[in-house]
Amino acid sequence: MKIFIKKLVIFSYMSVVVFAMVCVLSALPPFRQFFSRITLSTGYHAGEMETDSVIRAVRQQDSYEKLIVGDCVCKQMFDKLQEDNDTYLMAGNNHALTMAGEYLLIREFLENHEDATEVLLLVGPYTLEAEMSALYGYQYFAGPFSKAGLINELDKETYAEACDTFGRWALNPGVAELITNSSVNQKIYLNYLLRRNQDKDVLEKGQGKMSGETIRYLPRIKELCDSYGVKLSVLPPPLADTDDMHIQMENFALEWEKYGMNEMFPEYFESVRYYPAERFPDGIHYGNGYERQKLMNEVIREMYCEQGYMEGIVLSD
Repeated sequence: MKIFIKKLVIFSYMSVVVFAMVCVLSALPPFRQFFSRITLSTGYHAGEMETDSVIRAVRQQDSYEKLIVGDCVCKQMFDKLQEDNDTYLMAGNNHALTMAGEYLLIREFLENHEDATEVLLLVGPYTLEAEMSALYGYQYFAGPFSKAGLINELDKETYAEACDTFGRWALNPGVAELITNSSVNQKIYLNYLLRRNQDKDVLEKGQGKMSGETIRYLPRIKELCDSYGVKLSVLPPPLADTDDMHIQMENFALEWEKYGMNEMFPEYFESVRYYPAERFPDGIHYGNGYERQKLMNEVIREMYCEQGYMEGIVLSD
């Protein structure tokens, strides 16, 4: 019996050592792809890689004076225009960042661009209702911002919520590096997150209710821009002309007024435009051929340029 217990202890110890080695090695470039393939863990890097590149862009000290930032539709519409624009920095991202993530990106841009004059924040209903998500929140928000040393810049309530959702230990920059640099570690951790948060109450989506992050951070974004003397415009993306979307936006308009956003950002609902539903296969993103830049440029002109926004932007096809 003693021999069996001894062997069991040795086996357990060796298993822990091997597991730890895999976790570390799978985060190193020479071994990353190998461990990703043999553990069937491919496809876990898209989120953090996307957000990492946006954080680097807003932190880069260069000559950009204006920032276009916002969720996935913003990214879809403006990313391809970056090459021909030397005044505007295009920083489209993902709604999983929530408004807290948009705040951090805007703050980093203003701190690193002393000649900044304008910020245009493009956010749709899916971002207005976005709260920290166990499914996508770590990949797109908590992991990248923790690595960048920015997660501690959140207000106490939002940081506490992040700790509750993701675990305080996972917000450590070193741990975040280990998780996000390895598909294996991400697979293990994200499955753990889903179980950790399975009983957590979440805001029902598609009902036109603003999340706590939006309610807290939109005013903070305005205060931030005002402190730098920078013009801020909060604008909607093009929306699908469906009954559900109209009802959702009507509910958001009530929320907008309830929390005083109509006084701070009257331009938002003044700028709402609906387009044929066939352009939005999933109800949100452009598709069915309408995602071609030439066609999106027509929408940019109609929704923004002709309404006095985005002066000087180059719309290349």
